[in-house]
Amino acid sequence: MPIPSYLEGYTADVIDHGDSVSFILQDSEGEQLFKVYAYGEYDPRTGLYTDTPSGRSLFVAESVKTKEKVTLFDNALHGYDNMFVADSMQKPRLVSELPFSPCKIMAQFAYEIPYDEEKHNYEFNSDGECILIDGRSIPWEQVKADGYDWVTLSYENAEGDWEGFCDEELS
Repeated sequence: MPIPSYLEGYTADVIDHGDSVSFILQDSEGEQLFKVYAYGEYDPRTGLYTDTPSGRSLFVAESVKTKEKVTLFDNALHGYDNMFVADSMQKPRLVSELPFSPCKIMAQFAYEIPYDEEKHNYEFNSDGECILIDGRSIPWEQVKADGYDWVTLSYENAEGDWEGFCDEELS
């Protein structure tokens, strides 16, 4: 099961669930405590952060130890819809630290799109790279890794339970 290309090197305890993959986020030194920042609107009914009327959600983690910043999910750039269906022009977005920081983060990405079976439906440039809706071109293996159709982000609370803060369908 693929891991999004932009998260390679930042995963621990990877579990392949068949049509999805989950892992704990870690920094380049193996530490797992992060501050979490987001641009999004909080829904108190669900406990999730989502898009706002003026922009798409964005989630960034910053290692408490190394200060490395890792984009967890950008709903203007990542996932199937943002790659092939709706060109959601990126606007600058200011992120704010979420109230449960610092914490451990678990990410789960679902992959139910049969890319290899439907490869003939995609456009490629002369270098063999797949052309995305925004005009960028990326290698086919990266399409399969970054073109997930669902993302769930969770944090570990003080009791050791996982609580979701992002849950987006992307196809």
